[in-house]
Amino acid sequence: MSTTGNRVYLFRGDTYDAEITVYDEDDVVESIVGALIIWTLRKSIDNENITLQKKNIAAGGSADEIEDYDLGNGKFRLHILPADTISLDPGEYIYDIQLTTSGGKVYTIITDRLFIKPDVTR
Repeated sequence: MSTTGNRVYLFRGDTYDAEITVYDEDDVVESIVGALIIWTLRKSIDNENITLQKKNIAAGGSADEIEDYDLGNGKFRLHILPADTISLDPGEYIYDIQLTTSGGKVYTIITDRLFIKPDVTR
């Protein structure tokens, strides 16, 4: 497991945990208390099918998906479990993280690629 910029390289069936901090346009930590946070993975930008999606509790998910770690200081944790990727084909995927503030403003805070690498031990 590694990250280059916002790119993620993950062996199929491995655990991935990432702590993410949200900053405003002035590079100041942004409180995200009450925010809906959704991480979505697709095979390509044009593919309508969602490969994998994670949500925080406010968005209808659970702390096992996106953990509301320290929202007052703009922090949350994304959790990808082995079961989430074990059946995925190795290759390149695209993901983003969308945040909807308690005031209803919608921001895509990260978008990049996730690479699933083939595993030997299963």
